[in-house]
Amino acid sequence: MISKLVDASPLSLKLWAQSVQQEFNQYLNSLFVPVSTLGTGAMTLHGRHSAIEVQVGETAYMETVIPRGLNSFKEAGIRIIPTTTGTINYTVNFSYGSVGADENVSTKTASVTLKAVTDDQVMELDLPISTFFTDLDRDDQLGIEFVLDAVVTTVNVYVLGFYLKYI
Repeated sequence: MISKLVDASPLSLKLWAQSVQQEFNQYLNSLFVPVSTLGTGAMTLHGRHSAIEVQVGETAYMETVIPRGLNSFKEAGIRIIPTTTGTINYTVNFSYGSVGADENVSTKTASVTLKAVTDDQVMELDLPISTFFTDLDRDDQLGIEFVLDAVVTTVNVYVLGFYLKYI
C-alpha cells in the first residue's frame, strides 16, 4: 500500500486523503452542553442564543456525563459570544468523578490570559485535551466552571456552553 502512495499522482493522493477524512468524520461524534442557569451571570438571550452574560469576576457552569460510546477525546471548548472586540483573561475549572466516587475526586484548572475575541462572533475557547481529559472515563459526571477574570476593551461575554468532539 505504501509503495502505491509513493508512486501516486498529487491528484490521486488528494482524493485518497479526502476519502480518509470522510471515513474518519463518519466516526466523529459531538456533544454540546448548554450553559446552566446557575452561576453569577444573568441568563439572557443574545440574538437567538440562550446564554449566561458574564462580567468580570462572574461565573457560568455546565454539567454533563461523559458518553458511553467514547473511545478518545478529539477537541473540546467553551463556546462564547463577546460583546466587543478586545481581549479576555479567563479560568476554566473541572471537577469530576464516577458513580459511587466523591463528586470532585479529580479537579483540573487552566487559566488563559489575553485571548483575543471579536465582537458578536461565536468563538470557541479551546480546552487542551492533555490538560483536562487524561483521567476522564465513560460515564464520569463532569462539572465545568468558566470564570471571566479580566477584560481589555470588551466588557463581558455571553457563555453558550461546552462542546466536545470524540470518537
